[in-house]
Amino acid sequence: MSDEEFRHPSHSYLAEAAPEFFERYDAVVRMALALDGDEGLALPHKYRELIVICMLALLRAPEDAIANHIGRALGAGLSEAELVEGLQAAFVPGGAPVLMHGIRSLVRYREGA
Repeated sequence: MSDEEFRHPSHSYLAEAAPEFFERYDAVVRMALALDGDEGLALPHKYRELIVICMLALLRAPEDAIANHIGRALGAGLSEAELVEGLQAAFVPGGAPVLMHGIRSLVRYREGA
């Protein structure tokens, strides 16, 4: 799956409106999420995406943004069971709203996939 498949529309806009800024922003995101490969890294890409998903759920980010990362994580080999268990772990510090926001985002992803 290509990055273009998972590029949020706001990122596409930013890439056109501020290409120099977006180039630097994209480089940091690619490094942090291991989008160019995770060989030799302790934490694989799929788990980096899981962390992002849980953080976005905690922050009550829009479901489409979370669904975008769900697509990336599943595309990188994360199972839905791992995703659900990750959200269950996020329940401990964030409460039921985090868990349910993440699950709603998964349902949204599945409906659009």
